[in-house]
Amino acid sequence: MLTIKYPSENTVVKDWKALLDEIVVAYKMEEVSTLKHSILEEDDAKVTGEKDITDYLKDLKKSVEDWRAPGCGI
Repeated sequence: MLTIKYPSENTVVKDWKALLDEIVVAYKMEEVSTLKHSILEEDDAKVTGEKDITDYLKDLKKSVEDWRAPGCGI
């Protein structure tokens, strides 16, 4: 499961939630006020910072869309 911890909710965090809901993957979002930067963890991957997390999620969306394309995946 993909987990994102963030210091406070903002428009970027809301955009992440919308993207994850759109691609329908299991995720957990957790506000942790003591954090200085957002952190994404998924399996062995660990990504820190809004820009890098956004890039990671965009790549994930592309992978999911490619997998779901006709003739791919299932």
